[in-house]
Amino acid sequence: MLDTHAHLADAVAFPPEDLPQVLARAAAAGVQGVVVVTEAAADIPRLLALTTFPPPLPLRVPLPSPSVRLFRAIGIHPAVVSSLPTDAAAQEEVAVAMAAAAAAGASLVAVGEVGLDYTPRVLTSSGGGGVSGSSGSGATAVPSAAESGADAIRSRQVAALHTQLDAAAALGVPATVHSRGAGRHVVALLAARSSSGRPTPAVVLHAFDGRSVHAVAAVAAGAYLSIPPSVVREPPPGGGGGGGGGGGGSATMRKWLPRVPLGRLLWESDAPALGPVAGERGEPAHVRRAAEMVAALRGMAVADVLAAVDATAREVFPRAYERVPG
Repeated sequence: MLDTHAHLADAVAFPPEDLPQVLARAAAAGVQGVVVVTEAAADIPRLLALTTFPPPLPLRVPLPSPSVRLFRAIGIHPAVVSSLPTDAAAQEEVAVAMAAAAAAGASLVAVGEVGLDYTPRVLTSSGGGGVSGSSGSGATAVPSAAESGADAIRSRQVAALHTQLDAAAALGVPATVHSRGAGRHVVALLAARSSSGRPTPAVVLHAFDGRSVHAVAAVAAGAYLSIPPSVVREPPPGGGGGGGGGGGGSATMRKWLPRVPLGRLLWESDAPALGPVAGERGEPAHVRRAAEMVAALRGMAVADVLAAVDATAREVFPRAYERVPG
């Protein structure tokens, strides 16, 4: 199995002394590779260290065979794009990351984590001073400062996403895309790029928790959907199950999982988030739980689901299946 999206470069969630055992558990579960994503430019040095072969100490320890390979994905998360004080600062953050992605050469397997996040917390997170709405001078209807600021942050996120999708297309790698609170907006953006002829990489919608109609539209737009272990969670009492809740989007995902082609699914852990148990650290080993749930929902043998998804992973992330270095 290939875990297509994990935050192992998060030194708080995964301190160096923990990683050998985390990877050993992943290997025991059948995970052969993990795509490690960044959220900010500051994450890139640790990502590069983790994905160097042979790995630096203290990671250079015996692991079960087959050992788990770690792969590089570089991108700027929409929450980081939104939190910076000015549009220029956000553009510079993205530029630094895309320069690092280009410099990684063939060792880069994806651009990510990138995307849109239209949740209120993120739309109001700007450091201030860099976004501006209408001054209201002479206007008959003036949006509030909060509304103007949110619109400007949305525009900033869209610009950053286009820049990073352009880079991924130019580099010949897929993009792993966040879409919390913005599923239909991401799908519309992808469809618009396609209709305009703008080069677009293979897009993996990470932990997509949009409605069924939007999941089907995403696939129609050519996107892939990566399924996290949180799909096994039971929704909290009283319903829910949407993104960010105790169900981790499980109820929503379970509605559309039988409706989308199996050939459009991939695995991800999103470790340390979106594990099978809310509030506990997720790990790459947990992607096996996602596979078991998908098999149950589709009435298939787990082995058949694993084989089909592995074939898709080889198509979308070919560099993760090239020869082992050394």
